[in-house]
Amino acid sequence: MGRRGGHPAAPPVPLHAERFPRWHARRAARRHGGLLRRSSRTELRGAIGREVDAGHRLESAAIGSILAFSLGLGFLFVRLYGGSAQGIYAFLFGAILGITDRDVQLTFTVALVTIALLAAIGRPLMFASVDPDVAQARGVPVRMLSLAFLLILALSVAITVQIVGTLLIFALLVAPAASALQLTARQGRGIALSVALSLAFTWLGLALAYFTNVPVGFFITTLAFVFYLAVRLVKTRRAVVAPV
Repeated sequence: MGRRGGHPAAPPVPLHAERFPRWHARRAARRHGGLLRRSSRTELRGAIGREVDAGHRLESAAIGSILAFSLGLGFLFVRLYGGSAQGIYAFLFGAILGITDRDVQLTFTVALVTIALLAAIGRPLMFASVDPDVAQARGVPVRMLSLAFLLILALSVAITVQIVGTLLIFALLVAPAASALQLTARQGRGIALSVALSLAFTWLGLALAYFTNVPVGFFITTLAFVFYLAVRLVKTRRAVVAPV
């Protein structure tokens, strides 16, 4: 039961609202206030989640690049060590200049297999990496994709570790990808740029090691770290001077 107000388009007013206007106003305020508080909490949680995810990505990239540079210093210190360290050197640093034709063929075959596997799971893997909660709600097998990606990564590491060593392969996995992440946000362009940077760091490191008496790994990791630091500083400076 109720009646309309003076305006012909006014909504119907409940009868108890006419008798108890203050109580009705307080009830409406509490109801709408609760909706606003819940909406604000949801938006705040979403904003905090986005900030935390972005912070984790930047923190992981920074830690990986600094660790890669530290590994490069380890290359130099092991080389300057006067005692016998051939076993440690072979295990940690590999034999990038002593590979055979069989090693090249095996690495090439594994590279083709891993590229094919990544191409098969590329789109759902990207979706699960960007927003795992939404991907899982859409029916994407997030855990299976993560496991598959780790297996592909383990296969690649197991094959190439005999050539580039345990430490250098970690630097080549992290530093070029971190630099590409600072330069572009597109998936395909980032992957291509990461591969190009890896090749550039490797060949420049080989060239510098050829003309000096310093290990190859030191130059590769140092080049990767310096490049990441440079692009990070340039990006930070542009963000500071950009107009609001």
